[in-house]
Formats: sequence, structure tokens, C-alpha cells
Amino acid sequence: MTSKKALEDLIKRNEYFKKNGVHIGTKTIDKIRELVERDTPAKVIKDTVINGVCLDYNCPSCKVRIDTDNVYPDLYYLIKHCISCGQRLDWSESI
Repeated sequence: MTSKKALEDLIKRNEYFKKNGVHIGTKTIDKIRELVERDTPAKVIKDTVINGVCLDYNCPSCKVRIDTDNVYPDLYYLIKHCISCGQRLDWSESI
């Protein structure tokens, strides 16, 4: 089960339990939603492009520069998460 599917299931169950007076608080659901969004890969943002070659990339969530120094461009996909905010990264259109 994916994290998105688990969140949808949790929301449905929460609606059922609300009818019986027991439910998970809105803040808890919002926090889980935030974690699911962070766990869903987001496309990196190209920043500095020189002669058609991108030299710098930024995190799509927090906009902080992703440290790609000492990493060959064809190995960027090995950087799975933003070190600053934890956002899962998608390099599919950047390499």
C-alpha cells in the first residue's frame, strides 16, 4: 500500500469514526498529509544553466540549492532527498 493510499484510507476511516464520536484530530491528518506530500517525488528545479548545461538545481519544496558538488551529472539520481527539508526528489527530466 502506498502512503497516498494509506492516507485516503485513514481519512475514510476517520469519517466513519466521527459518526460515533471518536476521530483523529485535524492537525494529525494535516501532518500525515504533509509527510505523504514530502514522500512523493517532486521534480527538481533547474537554476543555473550555461550553454544548455544545468550547473545548479534547487529543491522544489524549500527552494534551497541541492548540493551536487563532487557528483557526476549522470549520478545525480542517487541524491534521493533534499538535505534541508527531506523532500523526495525526482531527477527524471533533469539529467
